[in-house]
Amino acid sequence: MLQASQLIECSGDHRAMGEAQGRAARAALQGVIRAFLRGDDFEAARPRLMPRALFQAMAERRATKLMRRELSKQAPEQLARMQGIAAGGGVPVKRLHLGLAAELLLNEVAWIPPGPRGGGACSALGVTGSRSADGLARIAKNFDYPEDYRVGFCVRRNRPKRGLASLDVGVAALAGCHSGVNEAGLALTYNYGYGQDKSDAKLPMTLLAQRVLEGCRSVEDAEHMIRQTPRAGGAILTLADAGGALCVLEVSPTRCEARRGELTAATNHYLTPRLVEVDVPKDAIYGAHALPWLRGLRVHDSSESRFAHLERIASEVERFDLAALEAVLRDHGPAGRGDDGTLCRHGDYYKSTCSVILDPNARSLRVLFGQPCEHPYVEHRLEDSVPAPQRRPLPLAS
Repeated sequence: MLQASQLIECSGDHRAMGEAQGRAARAALQGVIRAFLRGDDFEAARPRLMPRALFQAMAERRATKLMRRELSKQAPEQLARMQGIAAGGGVPVKRLHLGLAAELLLNEVAWIPPGPRGGGACSALGVTGSRSADGLARIAKNFDYPEDYRVGFCVRRNRPKRGLASLDVGVAALAGCHSGVNEAGLALTYNYGYGQDKSDAKLPMTLLAQRVLEGCRSVEDAEHMIRQTPRAGGAILTLADAGGALCVLEVSPTRCEARRGELTAATNHYLTPRLVEVDVPKDAIYGAHALPWLRGLRVHDSSESRFAHLERIASEVERFDLAALEAVLRDHGPAGRGDDGTLCRHGDYYKSTCSVILDPNARSLRVLFGQPCEHPYVEHRLEDSVPAPQRRPLPLAS
């Protein structure tokens, strides 16, 4: 198991970066693959009468065919990185294809009427301008996931031969990430979204996030790339840059809408009207195909509760400094008891297992693995020295 203080150095072409990641995270990589193959999500997808070994072999074959075709067309450099991760980590690349294909299923939930299973969750707060203590943009995020997958978490410093250098947080088995900041001063976090519309594309959001960090210098650039890229799954992305720009992009396979302001909040349900149209219905409950402990619960309960806590804190705190952002991520609500609906999440299945604060101006991130209320943050910087802060006033949200 890697610690948040450990930084994996990846440089060169994408194959070489993958090999470096695989070697440095070999135990974590193999551990998270075991956790996935033994996990409840994978088991829930297996037909009841099909032997586990046969199901795994069939799933790996289908995933490899799907992912290899899609990535060869849309992100060949990330396919090369996956091949490098497999070689460096001593695992068959088909296992990584399976994990990547599973990411697409985590963007779906088993509600009534029934569909597939159910996914994780995240909470993010962005501040800039008058809502930031020093006027600079930052993003704070909790990543909520089953604890068994914690074994595979990692922090990477990427220096691609072609593309922008970045610091990011993700899973050892993936070429992509869920949070990161690049050398141009662009920061990004990815929350799961559950848009129910479909597209022919199969590019997972973690790989789209990685392509944004490698290729974009500003929120404007990133928004353009995301809108133009065929993609699968849903996401609620928070973007900030060193110039002070901040926005939330609500993304589904066929739609993308922005929310802007000097303070943004995001959990796992859409707020813009066009995305609400394709979200899981507000009154939907987890159905018979969901994980057993979710059945009968309203799908949006936790997301709406966590969003309400973000709104409460935003009404109580005028300007957020670093300590205030950390307090947001450690918040247990007015009662002081963490549960499935608090920002520091303590659910029976989903828990806050990783916490990140991104600073685009410093090209740095603060990160911890585990529950935010129990662990200190560790800071990583992309470089020893960074450019002077850039400031740009933004209009208040209308």
